[in-house]
Amino acid sequence: MLPGDTLMASGRSLASLDVHFGYSHLQRADTAGRRVVVIDVLRASTTITTALANGARAVYAVAEPAEARRMARRLGRSETVLGGERHALRIPGFDLGNSPREYAASVVKGKAVVTTTTNGTRALLAGRRGATRLVVGSYVNFSRVLAEICGTLASGGDVAIICAGSDGRFSLEDAACAGRLVRLALRSLARRPGATSRQAPRLNDAARTARLLERPYIRNLPQLFKDADHARTLRRAGFARDLTDCAALDAHPVLPVWVRGRLVLQKD
Repeated sequence: MLPGDTLMASGRSLASLDVHFGYSHLQRADTAGRRVVVIDVLRASTTITTALANGARAVYAVAEPAEARRMARRLGRSETVLGGERHALRIPGFDLGNSPREYAASVVKGKAVVTTTTNGTRALLAGRRGATRLVVGSYVNFSRVLAEICGTLASGGDVAIICAGSDGRFSLEDAACAGRLVRLALRSLARRPGATSRQAPRLNDAARTARLLERPYIRNLPQLFKDADHARTLRRAGFARDLTDCAALDAHPVLPVWVRGRLVLQKD
């Protein structure tokens, strides 16, 4: 048993911290009443965070390209940046793809971004069902997301971390990011005054697994972006520079939050 797995004698811990590898199997019960974190390190959650950090007024995440085009027209095409990808490549007719480098302040500041991606936006739409709050997580805003998780668990709230994965399959980079969040959240909670192992949040099997998968990368994050299958796919497709951006820990210390159908920055 790993530290942090101990339950209270009553069989109920202070709160629960669950990880889900993928979104297609999610039931409403997995997200209802929970604080939800959606992770798509390569690249949707990194790109969304980057766009908002660079001044986009909101990001609208939708499932399909046709829906994205309709949304952009409804919002006003001149005031909207239409971005997205299918299988790593920019959708024909869209302004941008899914590379965080494309969402510079000179392009997105003051504008709405409408995006659809192969996995990330679908994971967001699945994760919001019944959630008390939904936030976007990645390495580039890691510490802000960690603080969100710790605050929720400390107050007795439940957290679900959804790893978007790649083409409906497990992805190492998302699982490792989730594992890092689990590991450091448990450490932070354990260091609170008066904390005991009996108050540790309950972990599901995927959360325990994510902690184990993250271990080789604790001090070697660049290696993760060499090992992960989807990282190799992006490298072959010409997006090697994106991997550096996606591995930039806390490059954008902001928190994208789902509010009334769109993602905006949490106001400090």
